[in-house]
Parts: sequence; C-alpha cells; structure tokens
Amino acid sequence: MGLRNAPRVTLGTLLAGGVILVAAPLLWLGIYLLAQLAGNARDSARQSLVNNTRLLAAIVDNEINAHLAVSSSVAALQSINLSNPDVFRAQVTQALSPLPGTWLSIFDPSGALLQSTIVDVRQPQPPRGARDVMERAWQTREPQLSNLVTGNITGRQSAFVEYPVFKDGMPWYSIVIGISPERFRTIIDTKFEADAVVGIVDGNLNFVARVPGHETRVGTAIAPAWSNAIARASSGVYEGATLEGIRTLTAYERTRDGWTVGIGRPVAALDRPVRAAISKLVALGLLSVLLSFLIGLALWLKLRQAMTDLVGDARMLGAGEPVVERQGFVTEAVAINHAMSTASQALALRDRELVASHDSFRHLVTHSPFGIYTVDADFRLSKVSDGAQKVFKNVRPLIGRNFEDVLRTVWPEPLASGFIARFRHTLETGEAYHSPRLVHQRQDIEEVEAYDWKIERVLLPDGRPGVVCHFYDLTERQRQEEHVRMLMLEVDHRSKNILALVQSIAQHTASREPKDFVVRFEERIRALAASHDVLVRNGWKSIPLKELLGSQLGHFKGSHEQVRITFDGPDFGMTASSAQTIGMAIHELATNAGKYGALSNDTGEVHITWTIGADAPHPFAFQWHERGGPPVEQPDKRGFGWMVVCRQPKMALDAVVSLDYDRDGVVWRLECLLEKVAEDAASAADQSGKS
Repeated sequence: MGLRNAPRVTLGTLLAGGVILVAAPLLWLGIYLLAQLAGNARDSARQSLVNNTRLLAAIVDNEINAHLAVSSSVAALQSINLSNPDVFRAQVTQALSPLPGTWLSIFDPSGALLQSTIVDVRQPQPPRGARDVMERAWQTREPQLSNLVTGNITGRQSAFVEYPVFKDGMPWYSIVIGISPERFRTIIDTKFEADAVVGIVDGNLNFVARVPGHETRVGTAIAPAWSNAIARASSGVYEGATLEGIRTLTAYERTRDGWTVGIGRPVAALDRPVRAAISKLVALGLLSVLLSFLIGLALWLKLRQAMTDLVGDARMLGAGEPVVERQGFVTEAVAINHAMSTASQALALRDRELVASHDSFRHLVTHSPFGIYTVDADFRLSKVSDGAQKVFKNVRPLIGRNFEDVLRTVWPEPLASGFIARFRHTLETGEAYHSPRLVHQRQDIEEVEAYDWKIERVLLPDGRPGVVCHFYDLTERQRQEEHVRMLMLEVDHRSKNILALVQSIAQHTASREPKDFVVRFEERIRALAASHDVLVRNGWKSIPLKELLGSQLGHFKGSHEQVRITFDGPDFGMTASSAQTIGMAIHELATNAGKYGALSNDTGEVHITWTIGADAPHPFAFQWHERGGPPVEQPDKRGFGWMVVCRQPKMALDAVVSLDYDRDGVVWRLECLLEKVAEDAASAADQSGKS
C-alpha cells in the first residue's frame, strides 16, 4: 500500500489526544499530591508538637533544677540557725530570692518541723505529710521530687523537693522547698497556640498545671486516653479525647524527675488548613482541565493556519519563486520560512557573532573574580582579570609587555625562570600543566600564600594560539586548616594540662586536708569545671575581662585562705578572638604556675595587672607577675605552651609579647592596640578613665 493510501490522522485529532494524554497523568498527580499534602501536614503537626513538648520538658526540668539549686545553696550555709525563726528567715531570704513566692521548711529525721518560712514554728504544728518522700531521700542520700500533695502544715496543694543533709555520715536534717503549681501555670499560660491543651502531671498522673482550666484541674487525674498512652510508653504521640471531650493530637514526654508534660492540638484545627488546600487544589485541577481543552482548540486553529502557509511556501519554492519572509505564531513555521531567504544574512550574522564573542571573552577575563591572565602568540601579556590584579597589585600596567619581563617583576628567581619555561612549553606543545598547590613566601607583602593553578593553550579571538593561566587563592583555606590544626593541638594540650592539674589538686588536698579530702576535692574540681564555662556562657561576645580571669583562675584562688592571686585593672568587654587567645595564655600560665611556679607552694603569689593608656604605642598593656614561688630556671626548649603564651597572641592580636624567667618569678607581658582586644574600644577607654 502506497503513502497516498496510508491511514491519516488530522492535526485536531492529534491535539485532542495529546490534551487527554497530558490531562490524565496530571489528574492522577494531583490526587497523589493531595494525599501527600495531607500526610505531610499531619507529619509536620506531629513533629511540631513533639518539638514543643521536648522544649516544655526541658523548661520543667530547669524549673526543678532551680529549686534544687536553692536547696543546695541553703545546705551549703556554714552556720544555719535552727533555733531562732527570725535569724533563720534572714539567712535563707537571699537564697530564695530567685524563686519569688517559694517557701522553705526544715525537718529533723523524725519529721518534726525545725524551721519554716511559711509558718511560725513557735506555735504547735501538725505532723508533716509525705513522709515516704523524706524516707526515700534518707535512703538514697539524694534529693527527691514529690508528687502534688496537700501539706498538713501549709494547707496548700504543692509539690516539693526533699534535700537530705548528713553530718558525720548520719541524717542531720532535711530541707523541703515547695514548688507552687502557679509557677508552672505561668510557664504554659501564653507560650503555645490559643487552642492548645497543655498539661504538666506528676508521677501519680495528677495535674500539676493545665491550660485551659488550671484552677479546677490541679490535683485531678488526667484523661483516660493520655493515661493509657503513658502506660504503653513514657514518651510518644497519640490521638484521643481530652477531659472536655475534644479530640486532639497530643505529644507527651517524661521529664528527668519522673513527671510528664503534654501538648495537644484539636484534630479539627490541624486538618482545617489541609481541607482548605484540598478544596482549592480540586477547583484548580478542574479549571486546569477546562483551560487545557480551550488552549488545545486555540492551538489547533493556529497550527492549521501555519501548515497551510507552509504548503504555499513549498509550492513557491518548487516553482523557483522567492519566498517572502513572514511573521507567525509558530516558531518552527517561521524558522522554515526564514531559512530560504537568510543565507546572506547568516554570513553577516556570523561576523557580528565573532565580534560579540571577542567582547564576551574580554569581559569574562577582565572582570572575573578568579585569577586569570592570558599570554598571546608573541608571548606578551594580553589580559589580566580583577582577581589576578588583586593578588599581583601592579600587574595591569604591564599589559602588552614581554611576559618574561612581567614574571621576573612579579616572582623572584628561580621561580620566575621555572614559570617562563612552563608557559613556553605549553604554548609550543599544547600540553596543559596543573599544580594542585603552590605555597610561596611573598616578599612584597611578607605573607605566605597558597594557590591552585593551571595553564592551558587556547585559541584567542584573533585566531592565533595563546596561553591562559587561571588560579585559585587557597591562602585563606590554608590559614583555616592551620587554625583547625592549632585548635586540635590545643584540645590535646588542654586535656593533658587539665589531667595534670586534677592530679596536682588531688595530691595537694590529700596531703594537707586528709579529713575533708572528698569535700574539698569536689569543690576544687567543680571550680575548675566552672572556669571553662564562661566563654560558652557569654556566647564569645563582649566577654568581661575579670570574669574571664576568674573562670581561668578561680580554682587557684580558693586553694588557701590567704589571697594568692590579685587582679588590678579596669574591666571591659573583650572580643571573642582576644578572649580566646588571652584565656588560653592565662590557662597555660596558671597551669605552669600550679606545677612549677608560684602556685605550687604555700607562699607564692600571682599579681595580674593591666592598663589602658591613650597615648602609648600599644594602649593595652597586660602583665602576669609571679612572686614567692620556687626559684625559676630557664627551660631547655620551647614547647607547645610557649606557642600558646607567646606566638599565638603575637599573631592573633598583632601584639608585643615577652616572657621573662626571672629567678624570683615568671613575668609575662603583652602589649597591643586596644581595638584588638576590646569589643568597644571607646567604651573600654572611658571605663579606664572612670576607674
């Protein structure tokens, strides 16, 4: 059967079939996306509830920790008065100030009330309740958190922390600090969505705080759905009815002390945005199908006209007549029409494209932020990018000169001769060269630089071969790598120093205070740990100098009754980099002083002074001076500690640093510009003037 008799399909039929073939997958995709949208929305809501619940659990833990901290501070009082109520209240008022409205009572091991901030112990009081919590505290020798109870003495609903205090290994007295449900209500009252149901429950699954309905729900049991979920797992997400009968999606989390927190959102509220989105998507899908058919019809009419015009053009071409250029709707039809009359225009267009290509190449090279320069066939420098000009400061005036002279101007021998040979070899043979890393000491700016660079032969716009060299500045990356390596060494070095310091503290405490070894040793280790927290606590921003020194030296200042370390100088906020640098140096000096210097015996002292002078070459001057220690001897070699004390401050702060091993005691001095160390130099100078 010939082509004339072959089956035919009209363009309209093809378009209609195409619209159907396109619309069907789109409808299926729309249905699939709707299902995904609903699932993703529910997953997002679930994850949001889980995150908020974990945050609430952490807040509750922090609140309980705050009460534990107050109990600990009261227990640490050296001479708490248990006989005079007025004196007792005066003693614990300071400790209770961070927790307004909190009450505190002290009981003896039998449960008798010794002192209280809420009742007058001189009046007869009923026996205390919740004795099981007290007995558990005595048995475990650890603080215990109670469930919500109504106190026999206070008559209030509250929870409390039971803190046992021992003397000579035997129970002495128990500190009970109350936790009011109102404190937890303020935590959850306005921090979550208006329709959220938020609850904090104790170990008996009774509400400690709840929003909504806090006043009526405190002390009552939680909803059965939540109770069943907690019975299955200590943390999770479930869907069930609240006490008000509202169906919610609820996430809950067990706190560290055995309480549970939960946050629920009504399922209807969570699904409402999804339902609205689904309705809009369905309407949009139907509209899209209708528009598809209308657009298909319009396209069919346009294409039929374009095909008719092309048939006429083909007939004119067959008759040898010129084809008139014509604009149209279909790009392909216009292209076929123009192809028969644009041969001469194509030649002119090619010439214009060559000119545009030359301009584009020149613009690309000239304004590139990377290091690029080209050498022409006559071995002359022809192009220099902005990136190359930034590295080699005065190279652009050398454009047009012999490249050998240019290289000898930029690089010293024998580097220049090596580069010249390499460039000529690439120009002559076409063999590319890639150097993964070039490290060089620049004499003009006195810095070590590193580059990844490559040279290749290319065809330049003039049609002749040339050489292009492109390079990437790796200097900053190398500095960062060196900085990381330095930090890794510092971590290793500090770890060893800390271990040595802990060993020194243990030996010193055991030899001089054997009776109180455990208590004193724990205090010193705690002080050592606290000294490392200040940098993180201040977020490495505007760190007070005295606080930094206190954190690094607090464990030494508490070693003896007399003052071993003194500070003298105006306090100001330091920059993060200077705090890190000087803190590292002070830590190193203190460690060495504790092992070998003035802090290694009972008589040595350290005097730390710093001044801010407006007219001095280095306005900020800082000095560490040791006295009264063992005789000092010059070390045989410089170790990593010398790098931390001398080299690192010099590099990081552009400082003048000296370390003198005077026989009477080590003296370390640092001088630099105030802007290198102060977050606000003007404020620091003003603070110096006031002091």
